[in-house]
Amino acid sequence: MNSMDLKRAEKLSFNLLLASAALAVVIFLVVSLTGDGWAKIAGFFMGFCVGGFLAVVPALYSGYILVKTNANSANLRSVLALSVVWFMTVCALYVF
Repeated sequence: MNSMDLKRAEKLSFNLLLASAALAVVIFLVVSLTGDGWAKIAGFFMGFCVGGFLAVVPALYSGYILVKTNANSANLRSVLALSVVWFMTVCALYVF
């Protein structure tokens, strides 16, 4: 994999992580603006959980690229770490 392909993979994995975060914010806004009372708390929790479950996609992609190319990319490692931490936090919320 050449340098241009690696930069494209880094950008795609980061955009996937941003998309899951943006979806979490959209879910929070929709639930909190359409509900009343506890809707803001429920919207935050719902957005956090849906975004965390979708954070598996950038984690899998960046992990696959790191293993496939054996690249030493700090950006891919950062996306992998953030995605895995977010997903594990959501899993911990459901377990406890």
